[in-house]
Parts: sequence; structure tokens; C-alpha cells
Amino acid sequence: MVDQVAAPNTFIHVLGDGLVYAQFVLQTKANIPDPTLKAAIEAALGTQDVTITGMKAFTRLEVINANVYDLTGLEHATNLTYLDLTGNDIADINAIGALSALTTLGLGQNRIVDCSPLASLAQLDRVFLNDNQISDVSAFAGMKHLTLVNLNDNLVETIESFAQLPLLEVAWLNHNQISEVSPLVGLGQLGWLSLIGNPLDHVTGQEWAALKQTVEQKNLGKSLHSPFQFVQ
Repeated sequence: MVDQVAAPNTFIHVLGDGLVYAQFVLQTKANIPDPTLKAAIEAALGTQDVTITGMKAFTRLEVINANVYDLTGLEHATNLTYLDLTGNDIADINAIGALSALTTLGLGQNRIVDCSPLASLAQLDRVFLNDNQISDVSAFAGMKHLTLVNLNDNLVETIESFAQLPLLEVAWLNHNQISEVSPLVGLGQLGWLSLIGNPLDHVTGQEWAALKQTVEQKNLGKSLHSPFQFVQ
């Protein structure tokens, strides 16, 4: 038999032979080395005693333009659905890979090269990764719920993974190294596509016509007149 007593985190166990002993259940403190991130999490939780269990208590976090550089500890915030870390000094995003409940993620204006940890975030609806140093976007292949992506000002060369994003409506892909757009042909929900500043050397007339038709239909026939930017 186990009875919880008044003392916090303490349980009384009564054994079959009548012996009684107390077990103290310790709440492990979360290790959050980055002082700015730690302060933001403490503010969100309303306590300076942040535990691993307690990290599950909040669903939204915004830490913008704050020089955050280390996301260690954030992996415990597994109920986050909205996370905005725009304008920081983040390079390693492995901690975010554990946040499978995320639907909105802002990581623009950081120092990210590798976005592969995001491959496990199947619930993402909107992701902002503009102004980083990303070249490989194969991690996007499993984001079946994605409707908006901003990858402006990166180093992306191929967007093959985008062919597997059936709900994609908005794609900002300006100033990358994209030279072909065939993965976007057939995305029936695509209503906004911007490709300014890409070397679109291998785009065929047929592909261009198909994309133009798709986006025009989504925008009620509004005129689209540039291979480098679809304009609403």
C-alpha cells in the first residue's frame, strides 16, 4: 500500500509485514546553461526552481533577439506547441528535435547549418528558418502538415523533399541556390511562392506554366508575371 503524506514529494510505503518506510521522490532540476534561456523559462513557469517535470507545464515560449546560444535543457519542454527563437546566436538545434508537439517554430536569423534534428517534428504547420546557413532540407520530407515555410537567405540547392508536402501553401525561398523547381509542381495547395535571387537554370517552360497555373488558381486568377517571384 502507498499513501502520499503531507510532506511534498514524500510517500509512505506500508509493507506486508507491517514495516513502514518513507521514500523521498526527488524532483530533478533541469540543466539550462544558457542564462537568457533559463531566465525566459523561469518567467514562463513563474518559478526559479525549474525541474525536468515542471518543464512540461508550458506550451509557448518566445525568446527573440536575446543572444541565446545554447538550447540544452529545452528538450524537456515536450508540450511546447509554439517556439520562437528568432534573432539569436543558435547553431545547434538538437534539443528541438525532442519537441514533437511543435506546430509553429521560429529560428530565423541564427547560425544554423544543420536542420536535420527537425526531421522528427511531424506536427509542424509553420517553420521560419530564414537567414541561416542551411543547404540540406531533406529533413522536411516528413512534415506532412506543413503549410508555410520561410527559408529566405540560406544556401539551399535542392528542394526534393518539398514534393512530399501536400498541404504546403506558402513557400519563401528567396536568395538560395535553387536551380530547379520540379518538386513544387503538383503541390495543389501552393498559393504563394517566392524565388527571388535563385539561379533557376533548369526550370522548363512546362514546369513554369504548371506552377503559374497552380498559384493563380489559389489566388483567384490574380496575375503572376515573374519566374523569380509569384506576386499576389
